[in-house]
Amino acid sequence: MRRRARVTYRPNRVISGIASVIGFIFVLMGLFIVIPRTGGVGVVWTLISAAIMLINGYAAMGRKSLGPEIHIEDEPPSGGEERGAAADRLAELQELHDRGLISPQEYEKKRGEIISEL
Repeated sequence: MRRRARVTYRPNRVISGIASVIGFIFVLMGLFIVIPRTGGVGVVWTLISAAIMLINGYAAMGRKSLGPEIHIEDEPPSGGEERGAAADRLAELQELHDRGLISPQEYEKKRGEIISEL
């Protein structure tokens, strides 16, 4: 039987910090270059750059992440897999019994344990 494991991945703080600095540079470019030359497009540019800067700054310095989180959980085995594994174990047990490596009492005891796990 597999153990359930949970892994959470959050964006790297260093990468988020670098992206925040780059976002800040783009905000400055928007304020001093793009807005004076293009007007409305420059405002949109600057707002998007500010959003990138703030989100990445929060990811770099905050306790929680606003970015994507990936959760990975092992799924428990389905009933079919358990039955297949049990069938394999029963076949191996039968082979040991047929070869005389275990006594009939040991065979019956172990067989009962495997069947009770189903």
